[in-house]
Amino acid sequence: MGDYGSGLAAMAWAQLWQVTVVALAVGAIALPLGRRRPHLAYVLWLLVVVKCLTPPVWSSPLGVFSWAHGPISGRAEVRLQPANSTLPPQQPVASRVVAEVDRDRSGNAAEWPNPLAATAETPAPEPGMAAPPETEQSKPSWSPWSDRFSASALLAVAWLLGAAVYLTVAIIRMLRWESAVRRARPPGDGPLVDLVGRLSARLGVRRKVAVRITAEALGPAVVGTVRPAVLLPEVLVSNRSSEQLEPIVAHELIHIRRYDAAVGALQVLAQCLWWFHPLVWWVNRAVCRERERCCDAEAVGSLGCPPEKYAQGLLDVLRLERHLAPAVGMPGMYPYQITRMRLETVMNPAIRVHCRTPRGYWLVFAAGLLLSLPGVEATGEAEPPASSPSATNSTAADSRTVAPPSVRPVKTLSGHAGAVCSVAVSPNGKILASAGVDDSSRPTPAAP
Repeated sequence: MGDYGSGLAAMAWAQLWQVTVVALAVGAIALPLGRRRPHLAYVLWLLVVVKCLTPPVWSSPLGVFSWAHGPISGRAEVRLQPANSTLPPQQPVASRVVAEVDRDRSGNAAEWPNPLAATAETPAPEPGMAAPPETEQSKPSWSPWSDRFSASALLAVAWLLGAAVYLTVAIIRMLRWESAVRRARPPGDGPLVDLVGRLSARLGVRRKVAVRITAEALGPAVVGTVRPAVLLPEVLVSNRSSEQLEPIVAHELIHIRRYDAAVGALQVLAQCLWWFHPLVWWVNRAVCRERERCCDAEAVGSLGCPPEKYAQGLLDVLRLERHLAPAVGMPGMYPYQITRMRLETVMNPAIRVHCRTPRGYWLVFAAGLLLSLPGVEATGEAEPPASSPSATNSTAADSRTVAPPSVRPVKTLSGHAGAVCSVAVSPNGKILASAGVDDSSRPTPAAP
């Protein structure tokens, strides 16, 4: 559990600083370049949302973060092996310690402490002698509170509580909007239905769109990702002609054509996971702002209407600011989002209007994904030199093998034959297995 928790903590830390770097880099690029290019700014901010939802579990030679740090899994294998050891390197153990232990003439092995726990040579007690008393320094300093209530565990609990609260609030608001759609009435056969059908064919909306009129202070907005519906407030629809409603309805239909409701759901999920990160809140607001600017530009370009007419439709919605409520995670023409920047997008002739997002911007988005999503170290396997005699005994799969200083054998008592003991130790210091090879049959050199 400790290794697994440390691996998750390392992955969370890597994702935290990578998301922070991507958000700052995108902000430095999108703010100056995206003022006159809303579609470019939108795809750049969308990179951060995708990064928030992609854990750093894979590597790529093209990834920036694959070359920016070391391994995050904490599972690098370390082999402790003396230079003169003949043990096969393919043995699946975390480390090897080779040492000599004493064996008496009767064949009974002497008591041997943990080879990783002792650095000094401690002789075994003689038979009949009491073991030395345990001192305070030799007692383990383990406490159950250190494992159960560690700092990482407390942070994980706090993160889960915050995510649960945010997700609960988002679900309640979503259910409220779906309930409002069920309570809303259809417009019936009239000019509004004809307007929606005509604009759908003109804008290239191939999905079936339902229109609902609500008496509540909600909308205008698009509700639903699989079966989208345009929710229009009655206070906005009443006493307005089809010509006056055309910019507003076209704006909502473009949201459906762009699948902005699905992107809004991804934003809610990203904000739920990163509720504690102020830059993620900033990025989500920027995505919503640029999305509305993109819809404004596409509506003006697709309708071919004068910019003054479309700007007048925005001002009509702005006048109802006190009577309409926004929806979290659902696209729509909300009064609080009608800002000076949006009006400049519509009225400024220097801003080029696109009917759809240019393909070149999606290529920029794909290139950004290739550069930013890989978050694990990119490792390459180097071929061992042919002239090295020890190349066949090294492990090629792990380039991070550590060769520690040679392990000194314990003194052999006079008249005793030596035995070689191989001890397999896990990364946390636990002895996994041990094996002894008796070499008592080795011929003893004759005394001179």
